[in-house]
Amino acid sequence: MAKGVIIVSEPEKIKVLADETRFKILHLLRIEPMSIGDLAMMLNKNRSTIYRNIKILEKAGFVEEIGKEGQQHVYARTARIFMIRPERDEEELRRIKEKYFNVEAETILKLLKRIGFQVENERDFVEITREALKEIDENSKEYLKKLRYIDVDEVEFLYLMNIFFLINCPKLCGKTKRLKELLKFKTEDSRHD
Repeated sequence: MAKGVIIVSEPEKIKVLADETRFKILHLLRIEPMSIGDLAMMLNKNRSTIYRNIKILEKAGFVEEIGKEGQQHVYARTARIFMIRPERDEEELRRIKEKYFNVEAETILKLLKRIGFQVENERDFVEITREALKEIDENSKEYLKKLRYIDVDEVEFLYLMNIFFLINCPKLCGKTKRLKELLKFKTEDSRHD
């Protein structure tokens, strides 16, 4: 059974998460367990590429085999959320985190568009969101260190992240205001135009 949250602090494991294909595999496995064939089809990649990346994720402890469907092994995440918290703040890890925050910002943009928001300037939106995520991460370090020693489920984790965001809110006011200006919610009438 998958844990709610796993704190990832080892540099080798953080590097595993920085790969775009592995990041996408973990994203799909968050929806439901899948076989290598399913993942290959969803990601439009060959099975050997998916197999190689699944084995890397499995060795790092991010996925596990949970059964078989016919001849195919089925894999699932070992946690619903992987929180990146490097032990050391090396330059390479900073670059990896930058890449990760950019992927997260782009994912947030796609999600907002999917639920009906229009974004006036997507490039600015992604940049501001990435910077805000980076600031929240930086300003929450001390709070997040405490999470290493307790087991929290996904809902508890989201509550904590909301509180961490509120604590950081005064520092993020300018970015929050600019993001709000860039977002426009599509009404039913505007969707049919």
